[in-house]
Amino acid sequence: MKKVNLILSLALAGVVVVAAIVLNEAVVMAQEPEAGNAIRLDGDGDYVDCGNGPSLQLSTALTLETWFRRDQLGSIQWLVCKYEDWDGQGSYGMYFLGDQINFPLSNSGNHEYQLGSHSIVADNNWHHVACTWDGTNAKIYIDGVLDAEGTTPFSSIFNSDRTVKIGYKVTPPEAFSGWIDEVRIWNVARTQAEIVATMNTTLIGNEPGLIGYWQFNESAGSPMAYDASPNGNHGTLYGNATFFPSGIFDTAVIWYVSTSGDNNNTGSKDYPFRNIWRGLEAALAGDTVYVMAGWYDEGADLKSDVVLMGQGADVTTIWGNVFATSKTNATIMGFTITDDNTAGLHIRGSTVTVTNCIVRDQPHSGICCWENSTMVVINNTVVNCGHSAISQDNSNLTLYNNIIVNNNDGVWVGGTSSILIDYNNVWGNVYDYSGDVSAGAHDISANPLFVNSLNDFHLQLGSPCIDAGDPDPVYNDKNGTRNDMGAYGGPDGQSYIYVEPVIINNKVMPVVQNVIWNPVTKIFAYDVALQNISSEALLPPMRVEINNLYPPAPTITINNSDGGGNGIGAYWDYINSLGPDNELSPGETSTAKRWEFYNPNMVGFYFSCDIYGVPASSLPKIATGNGNLPFAMTNDIKQQLVTINRGEINMAEIAVPKEFVLEQSYPNPFNAETVIKYQLPEPSTVSLKILNLLGQEIRTLIDGQKGAGYHEAIWDGRDNSGKDVASGIYIYRIQAGDFVDMKKMELIR
Repeated sequence: MKKVNLILSLALAGVVVVAAIVLNEAVVMAQEPEAGNAIRLDGDGDYVDCGNGPSLQLSTALTLETWFRRDQLGSIQWLVCKYEDWDGQGSYGMYFLGDQINFPLSNSGNHEYQLGSHSIVADNNWHHVACTWDGTNAKIYIDGVLDAEGTTPFSSIFNSDRTVKIGYKVTPPEAFSGWIDEVRIWNVARTQAEIVATMNTTLIGNEPGLIGYWQFNESAGSPMAYDASPNGNHGTLYGNATFFPSGIFDTAVIWYVSTSGDNNNTGSKDYPFRNIWRGLEAALAGDTVYVMAGWYDEGADLKSDVVLMGQGADVTTIWGNVFATSKTNATIMGFTITDDNTAGLHIRGSTVTVTNCIVRDQPHSGICCWENSTMVVINNTVVNCGHSAISQDNSNLTLYNNIIVNNNDGVWVGGTSSILIDYNNVWGNVYDYSGDVSAGAHDISANPLFVNSLNDFHLQLGSPCIDAGDPDPVYNDKNGTRNDMGAYGGPDGQSYIYVEPVIINNKVMPVVQNVIWNPVTKIFAYDVALQNISSEALLPPMRVEINNLYPPAPTITINNSDGGGNGIGAYWDYINSLGPDNELSPGETSTAKRWEFYNPNMVGFYFSCDIYGVPASSLPKIATGNGNLPFAMTNDIKQQLVTINRGEINMAEIAVPKEFVLEQSYPNPFNAETVIKYQLPEPSTVSLKILNLLGQEIRTLIDGQKGAGYHEAIWDGRDNSGKDVASGIYIYRIQAGDFVDMKKMELIR
C-alpha cells in the first residue's frame, strides 16, 4: 500500500503526526478511498437529498466523514448539510468558508456552535475530513490528522425537520463544486485511530454506530445514491449531479477531452471536457488526459506525473505551443503540434517524454530542450521548422527512432549538454547536425518517402525508415515487427500494415498500401495506386474496379468521391495519373486513391482489381465531347485477386468486443429518435428498457437473445403503447447476463 500505511502505523503506535498549516504546501500523507465512483457536482445547484429518516436525527454524539476534491476554491460550499438558513432549525453539517472547513452544531433556541479548521485546503487534490462531537468536545480531522478542537456550550443538538443534503444548502443557495465520495454519518464520536483505520477502505455497512453510508458507486445515469447502511437513507440526485470515476486508491483516472465537450462536464468518456487545459487542470499525479480527435486551437501546459495523450497524430492537432517549466515526469504523445507563432514544444527545467507526435511548420524550433531539462524524444516526426527541429541547450536528451527532415537545423546542441542519439533519419535539412553533436552510430540520412511530404507523413512502401528503428524488442511496433522510425512507429504508434504490390501483367500493377482497421470508428481503409511497368506511356484515366468479396453487406463506402459507383459488394472509382499531359510515364506511379469502408462486423477482407487502361499511342488525349471516358481493355491488362490477410491486421482480435459496453446514446439531447449502441463479448440474453426517473418502465426495446458483437437499438420517443412521451430526462438500462448498466438521455419536443 501507499503512504497511508505509514500514517496508520504511526497512529496505532501512539505517535503524533503533525500536519502543516497550509495543506497544499505540505506532504499530505493521504490517498483516496478504494475503487469506485464519486458524485460529481458542478456548483450550480447540484446535490443529493438523503431525506430525514429517524436514524439521521442525532442528539448527543456524531461523526461526519467524507472524501472531497474541490475544483472551485473560496466561497461557501457545503459538504454535508442538515440546515436551512441560520434560523435555529439546523442540526449539523460541515462546509467550506473560503478555504477553511467549518463544523456547525445547533440546539434549540437559536444556540449555535461552529468549529473552524486551522488548516487551509486550497488545492484540487483529494482530501479526507472527519468532524466528531461526543456531547461536549468537537474535533476536526483533515487527512487523519487532528486539526482543530473545541467545547460546545450545550450537550445535545436539535432534531430539525431539514433533510440531509450532500453538496448543498438551499437557503441561501450555497453549493459545492467538485467531487465527493464515501460520505459516512455515525451516531458515535469516533476516535482518531478509528478514523485513520478505515478512511482508505470501503466499509461493509453494518459497522456499529454507522447510520448513513453513501459510496456513490452507482453507474452514470442512475437517479439514486443508495445508502449502504441498513437504514435505507437512499439519496435522490438533483440538478446535474452524476456519478463519475474518482480514480481512487491505486487506480489512475482518465480524463476525456473532445471538441464536442463542455468544460462544465465531468470529464468522463460520456461527458468530456471541451479544452485540453481543463483536462490538465482536473488531472492528478498518475492520471491521463485523453484528447479525442479534433483541432484544438490552444496551447498546453504539461503537468507533472500526468500523461497527455491524443487519439493519434493523424486526427488530433494542437494549434499552439506545448510547454513545461519546472515539471517532472510529464508525457505527451499522439498529437500533431503546429502553429505560426514560435516553437512547438518549449521545455525548461523539466523532465518530459515526447512520443508519437508530428511537430511541423514551426517558424522557430520544433522541440526545445533547455535549462537543465531531461527529455526522452522517441518515435516522432519533425518537419519544416524554420530553425532547429531539435534544439538542446544545457540539458540531457535521449533521441531515438525519429524522422527529422526539411528543417533549417536538424539537431542542434549547445552549452553543457548530454545527448544519447541513435536510429534516427536526419535528412534534407540545411544543416543536419549543428553545434556539439554528430550523427548516432545507426542514424541514417535518406529520403523517408512520405506519402506526401507536405501533409501526409505516413511511409510509402520501400521507405528506408520501415523496420529501421532500434531493434530492441521494447521498441517494436504494435504488430511485433521491428520499430518503424517516425510518429507512426513503436509500441504506442499506429504503424500501418504494408502489403507487397502484386504484378498483374506486363503493363500495370496495383500498389496497395496503408491498410488500416480502426476498431473505434469501425472503418477499414487502404490506398490503391497504379504503377506503369511497361516501356511506353499510358493514357489515363484508368479505371480500378474494387470488388469487396468479404464480408457481405452492410458495407458503406465513406470515401469514393472521384466519380464511381456502388453495387452490391462492389465499389469502383477512377485513379488519375501524375506527370505532364496526365500520362502515366514508364516507371511512374499514380497518385494513390484512399478507399474507406464502414462495417461494424468486419472480420476479414479481400478484393479484386479490374484494371482498365490504354497505351498512349492507341487513343487521343482528349475525351469525347459527351464526357465519356475513352476506355479500351487489352489482353495485357487482366484481373488480379489481391488478398489482405485478416491475420496481418489482427482482425480476429478486434472483431468481437472484449467486454460488455453500453455507450452513450446519440444524439443526446434528441428530438425525433436516438441510437443506443452496446457491445457483447459473448452471446447473451439482452433486456434493453427505457425508464423514467422513478424507475418505471416506459418502453422495452430489446428482450431476447443476441449474438456476440456490436449492436444498436433506436428509440423514437414513444412508450410501449406507441404514444409520444413528454420531454424530459429518461434512463435506458441494459441487462445482458450478469452485466447491468444504465445511462441518462434527454428528450426535447
